[in-house]
Amino acid sequence: MPVPAPPAAKPTLKMTKLAGHPEVVAVAVFLKQARERGHAAVEIDLTGVEGGTYANAIVPLAALVEQHKELGLQVTVKVATDSFLNHARVRSPLLATRENLSAATNRLSLVWAYTEDLAVHLCNSLVEDFSRQVQFSPGVLQTLNWSLYEVLDNVFQHSHVEQGFVMASVTKQRPRLSVCVADTGIGIHRSFIRGGVHRPRTGVDAITLALQEGVSSTGDKRGNGLYGLKAAVEENRGSLRLISGRSGLEMTDKRVTTLNLGSGIIADDDHFGTVVDWQVRTDQAVDISKVLAGRAVHSRLESFESDEGFHIIKLAEHAHGTGSRKAATELRNWLVNVLNEGAPVLYLDFEGVNVVSSSFADETIGKLAETFGPIEFARRIRLVHMSETIERLLDRAISIRLANLYAAPQAQKR
Repeated sequence: MPVPAPPAAKPTLKMTKLAGHPEVVAVAVFLKQARERGHAAVEIDLTGVEGGTYANAIVPLAALVEQHKELGLQVTVKVATDSFLNHARVRSPLLATRENLSAATNRLSLVWAYTEDLAVHLCNSLVEDFSRQVQFSPGVLQTLNWSLYEVLDNVFQHSHVEQGFVMASVTKQRPRLSVCVADTGIGIHRSFIRGGVHRPRTGVDAITLALQEGVSSTGDKRGNGLYGLKAAVEENRGSLRLISGRSGLEMTDKRVTTLNLGSGIIADDDHFGTVVDWQVRTDQAVDISKVLAGRAVHSRLESFESDEGFHIIKLAEHAHGTGSRKAATELRNWLVNVLNEGAPVLYLDFEGVNVVSSSFADETIGKLAETFGPIEFARRIRLVHMSETIERLLDRAISIRLANLYAAPQAQKR
């Protein structure tokens, strides 16, 4: 009686680095070869990854894993329990439902999976978190809001897949924010070929064409998403990298380089990975009218504008707690960003707020008065519906901050 052969060992890919495109290509090749050789299950071991891990590697890796699972391969991803990769959910991206987005305490630095109907709320949620983490120069946040949604939506217009993946993060020290969007669809080149209007010869030609104003693979002249993103990043002096299949293009500080890559992020002949990865400087203003050439763009300001045209912030809904200094810092960032987006005057409505801490009053209202100075603060910010106790706390916070503001120059003179 023949002795059955022992089961083949599960193929395992051990990685010590996850910093960019080369590592993602290694994962793509490993998964593709495993399927071609008839393996039913594989393992990707990321427990030994050291050094920096970045969204432009994490997001496409997560997209590849999910794609191969759909193609029938059982993929196990191992990560260290206390690692950033575990926190980022590279093994199991969160679906961007309203419930999941509401439950997440911080929606940044997480891999989100999304469908077309979830794109708008996901975009708004990420921009909301950005606006609380850091203060943006004028035009940056508004441009980000528009371009992020355009790229999220672009997945469903051209990739022929039902799901995209995204991760956004902010680095306060530099100061920069980064976003990476990935899908495992048919790729930009094939999207043009199947569209039938434009027939670029190479993958690089297709990417270059996709970044031109008014060009779309469908031929309907709506193609302003990638063009607008490129224009915004260029105006901001940020960086942009677009990879699809074996071709790519990158722009850093307005310098553009095309990339002919030996290997691509490819699951099979029907699934070419497309990755859009960009970084924006938070301290570099953007003229959105110049970037969009006069096109209308939805503003977040409209969501809290009254019928009379006043921008009213109900602190009971926006403060996320009025006790901690951290909550106050996030609120102050958010308020400054709203003003930089174009609100002429903000009405801070304390109705429903029964108490605030002294640290909250100082970190929010006191520092706003210090930042703008007494005249500009009085012109642009109105405090309404305060209790007597809260009014006294805020008056004191403003007085102390302004006293410090004017005491510093006098001390220097002496």
